[in-house]
Amino acid sequence: MRPLRSALSLTRVVVGWSLCTAATGLAWNFPSLVAARLLFGAGESGCFPGIARMFRTWLTPVERNPAEGIKAASARWGAALTPALMTGYLNREADTRKRLIDGWYDTGDVMRRDENGFVFFVGRADDMFQCGGENVYPGEVEKLLGRHPDVAQVCVVPVADEIKYQLPVAFVVPKPGARPSEDALRRFALDNGPAYAHPRAVWFVDELPLAGTNKIDRKALIDRAAAAYAREGARRV
Repeated sequence: MRPLRSALSLTRVVVGWSLCTAATGLAWNFPSLVAARLLFGAGESGCFPGIARMFRTWLTPVERNPAEGIKAASARWGAALTPALMTGYLNREADTRKRLIDGWYDTGDVMRRDENGFVFFVGRADDMFQCGGENVYPGEVEKLLGRHPDVAQVCVVPVADEIKYQLPVAFVVPKPGARPSEDALRRFALDNGPAYAHPRAVWFVDELPLAGTNKIDRKALIDRAAAAYAREGARRV
């Protein structure tokens, strides 16, 4: 972030986050932070300067209980409330009922709030899976493995397991010239994160497949992991 600020002669860089369905910017980092991080804080914002002051938007972790509606709590589902919120999905009533609850939009994002009130993005709810009764958020494991000096890109997906239900495994793109080993990356994960979240298998690839949205194709990697892990059953730990 500092090289970007220097190259463009910027006095500050603000990282924002929004949704198509909510129209306005929902959150951003404090402008006074020198190094912008992936974090979310609630406040007044907008996509364009002309409407930035027109809407006040709330983004909060909520307790997600369809039987009781949505209420602010210590749980970690991201919900947004804004006057610019959509009225619903066109001809998709079931999806509308699922996402719009008591005037709030269920983003499908999993958040956590720290002691200073910052709201951090943890991962997508539909990416989360369970391993031995513990919730595993692939994005968190990916950030952990991404801290290894030999890792350029990583994608973590689940594979089925008879005992643990699902296990995390990883596809890794090494940095140019680097030759990390599977054992080294697994040990790095064990030393720096929860044991249940460490990848039980690591496959090195030249690149990660992309879907039509230009995002990593997790579905393709889940299928690929299932086939590869089935061939290597002796590695189940």
